[in-house]
Amino acid sequence: MPAKRSLYFTLNAARHDKHIRHPWVIVRAIVAVVVLMTNLIATAPGEQAHAASIPANTTTPVILIHGFQPRTAPSPLGPTTDCKAYFEGPSGGVKTYLQETHSINNAQVTWSGPIHYVGYYNNDAFSPDNCDVDLRQQASHCTSYYAGNDGTNQEDIRHLGCEFAWYLWTNYSSKHQTVQIVAHSMGGLVMRWALYAAQFDNRLPHDLLVQNIVTFDTPHGGVPPGFALFACGGCVQGAQMFQGSPFMNELYAGSDHNGAHYSAQSPQSASIGTTWTMMGNLCLRQNPLTSAKTTYMAGGYKVIFSSPCYGHKGFMYDWGPGNNTDPNAASANHGDTEDASVRFCDLCDIGVVNWRTWDRAPHALRRMLLALINEPPQEPTGPGPVPPPEPAPTPTPNGPAFAASFVTDTTGTLKLNPNTQSPRFTATFKNTGYETWQPESVFLAAYSPKSNAIVRTAWCNPSDANYIGGCGHDPTVMKLSQACAPQAECTFTYSVRTPGDFSDVMMLYWMVVHLDALGTYEMLDGTTNDEHYLVAPGNTPGGGIAPGQYHAQWVSDSYGGHALTGLTLDSGQVSDKITVTFANTGSADWPQGTEVVLALWDGTSDGPPTGTNFCHDVPNDWLSCVPGIAGWIGYGAVHPGQNGTFEFQIQAPFTQTNSDATLSFRPALHTANGYQWINQANGQRTYEYFTVHVNGKPRVCGQTTPGGIAQPSCVAG
Repeated sequence: MPAKRSLYFTLNAARHDKHIRHPWVIVRAIVAVVVLMTNLIATAPGEQAHAASIPANTTTPVILIHGFQPRTAPSPLGPTTDCKAYFEGPSGGVKTYLQETHSINNAQVTWSGPIHYVGYYNNDAFSPDNCDVDLRQQASHCTSYYAGNDGTNQEDIRHLGCEFAWYLWTNYSSKHQTVQIVAHSMGGLVMRWALYAAQFDNRLPHDLLVQNIVTFDTPHGGVPPGFALFACGGCVQGAQMFQGSPFMNELYAGSDHNGAHYSAQSPQSASIGTTWTMMGNLCLRQNPLTSAKTTYMAGGYKVIFSSPCYGHKGFMYDWGPGNNTDPNAASANHGDTEDASVRFCDLCDIGVVNWRTWDRAPHALRRMLLALINEPPQEPTGPGPVPPPEPAPTPTPNGPAFAASFVTDTTGTLKLNPNTQSPRFTATFKNTGYETWQPESVFLAAYSPKSNAIVRTAWCNPSDANYIGGCGHDPTVMKLSQACAPQAECTFTYSVRTPGDFSDVMMLYWMVVHLDALGTYEMLDGTTNDEHYLVAPGNTPGGGIAPGQYHAQWVSDSYGGHALTGLTLDSGQVSDKITVTFANTGSADWPQGTEVVLALWDGTSDGPPTGTNFCHDVPNDWLSCVPGIAGWIGYGAVHPGQNGTFEFQIQAPFTQTNSDATLSFRPALHTANGYQWINQANGQRTYEYFTVHVNGKPRVCGQTTPGGIAQPSCVAG
């Protein structure tokens, strides 16, 4: 059986001779065929052709490469992957399974070679015992190859393929060391592109000694357009995986270079050939990728599970029977019982018509091990039944699957004392996507504008049953009362409870989110998909005029070395430093610290300071956003008759449309009665104001603005 597999791939390399730049590969293929035929003749009919060398293959390195991550939290630098948890799950997975001992054809097989986790996002858990391979270290080889936005999901998959190729070449292939690859989801496309492009592009190393590749739930046929998880606000990697994208079209059709055609169907190592094994499943309820998409590549060994019913990552955690109820947890039985139900097809084309069924098949991890040691399972013989064809894909409607638009709420501005429960109020949103909102998958979640992430909040009310999982759940989410059809208005009902240390004005934000098939909370698309409102302490009114010994007079302002009248910023951009100087015309010192501050003023009344969406970097720059405290005295007391200068920056709100705003500021004194405005003396000006024009920009996932802040357009997940 192993010889049969080797024969196919040697002949496959020779047959596509225009893909091979070294003629000696064909000679090598002919020699391999002669040796192979000799082995077949020497084997008695019905005798297993497995050699005692099966365990020897387990000394080669295994490289594990993870898939796509849509979330940006906890940092705008990029998604986060804990490689070890990704491949091991809660109780063990790929690496643990390989390092245990398994009986295969009367041989005891334990993987003794090194096993490495590959990371490539900026926030991946890089360490010797976690993501121990950092593809970003290979970026210098690929500066002219689809480069940009390294370490984020804005990075081109082709650039990742280049980095992966150079990692394999530098550490293994150049030293004549073969490797095995286990790839999940998008990781399989990274490996596929690396082998494909290495055939013709001199920017990649040519001969990568990759012996076997196993892909779990890799979208070889692309993802349905509009599928919410991969939409990720338009990020590059998500867009490239959609069906019909230029990236997926090239993987399907290949390309022509220097008069030769190069195929991306089961691309091969130039010298040793490569065996592909693709695994998918039929459980569409738990797994959004259909079997046709996960095995949509010519050649290779295709395995589609109908039982166990795996989730997207469940392949990697299933060690044996008794695990069908929880597809993403490891089985209590770590054995190798072969009782899975599968469709399979060996070395067949994309348009598979000769699927066969098997009800005593190995589970996913044992099937992986058999592939890595070149030992095909003992599949049933004969043509077998032909399953019905896959249904034609349903046309995807235009626009996002999940989107929301804020309509109204019943909160207003709340005044509450510490440890106080609010009245019940409502927040109404319109479903502007094309998918129906279900109570078990669409929620209202606590949101942090600063980190652009949904969070756990101390304002949760433990006595309100509408909080999913109670106040201990992270993030804090509230349920939808009933299903909500597209274009319908849907209402969330809830209450909050103030923390015990509540003493200052607070702005609460809530965001509509969708829990996708992978267990990821995804913020919905939409320009107004959040609700926010002020909560003020019930016994701290604020506002009014400071005592008579405090007076101020405006002196000057400056921006970029010139007087400030107005400035223009792009969406999300952070301004340069703004300076505003006032003279202390009263009889009291302005002390260093946060007693005398520059606060946002409504421009008309002596009411308390207001909030603003131009706030920047609390508490390092601004002291707070609500109320808006932009600066304070940080360099020593300002005595009567002296000038005091406030320095700060502003950040434009993220917007897709152009807008104009006028910002007004005024010195204020922080007292026991809240912020009191420092008044003018003798009618002098005591305020600062300027206009801001904001240029709207289309939201692009992970893109950084000139100020270095990532736009909040990638979903959390």
